[in-house]
Amino acid sequence: MKRSSRVRPLLIGQIGLIVGLLTCFVLKPQFLKSEGGFSNYGVTAVTVPFFTLAFLFAAVGTFMTAQQIARTKLAWSLRILALLFFFVLVSTYPYKVNGAFDDLHKLAAILLFVWEVALSVYFVRKLHDAPNVLAFALQFGASLAALITFLGFVHLLFVSQFVEGAAFGVLLVRSLSKVEATS
Repeated sequence: MKRSSRVRPLLIGQIGLIVGLLTCFVLKPQFLKSEGGFSNYGVTAVTVPFFTLAFLFAAVGTFMTAQQIARTKLAWSLRILALLFFFVLVSTYPYKVNGAFDDLHKLAAILLFVWEVALSVYFVRKLHDAPNVLAFALQFGASLAALITFLGFVHLLFVSQFVEGAAFGVLLVRSLSKVEATS
């Protein structure tokens, strides 16, 4: 099997995530002006299908690539990433029911964020080139914007989540393609 085809599901998954979330934004742009993040799209009737598809694309595409590279050391990292995408998805639906579900959803989001940062650091260290450093800088800046939003200083959660996710997706697909090409 060609190496590039092994990473194709990951690319499709990341594109599906971005397109699904952009569709949610087009349908409900008012969340950009609020403190709300992506999760609001998972509990708003008109956007639930697109939100669901977005995260399913990310989870399934990531898992399929993990299966394609099963004999490499990165396979388990991708399986965990796929599981975290799915955990964020399923924890979104009930997060407004009560504090326990909200805490569970926050835990899922934090775990996904930490895992994305860990993978990004790994890939930047492994493939230290300008595009990876730039993608990581964007991801890091967006993460800082999310942090100051949580602290109540600005209201940029949606924008910061989108930029962080897109930068991570670019870094992930690009890096895995390069790692696969050299293995």
